[in-house]
Amino acid sequence: MFVDTMAPGSPGEDASQGLVTLPRSWQIGYGTFDEEHQSLLDFINESWRDAGDGGAICVRKVLHMLSSLQQRMREHFEHEEAQMARLDYPGFHEHAARHATALAR
Repeated sequence: MFVDTMAPGSPGEDASQGLVTLPRSWQIGYGTFDEEHQSLLDFINESWRDAGDGGAICVRKVLHMLSSLQQRMREHFEHEEAQMARLDYPGFHEHAARHATALAR
């Protein structure tokens, strides 16, 4: 899974704003999937901001976030793959393999 990240802000800017953005390659014009993709990234950004504690990162919070993120990704991938199979999407098996790799990472 690849995500585009924003360049570090200049001094004085709030670095917690927009840590991860929705790559154009994830935008498919199918509202439900685009919304799910954005929701995953919003969860990552919110969790990363919450994990910070005075400039330090709380490992316990990060581990909890990663566990929750993996479950959310699994649910999204199941939904997406079911729709792709129903639509007889070309490249379905390759796409599902990328999902499996992303979950393993």
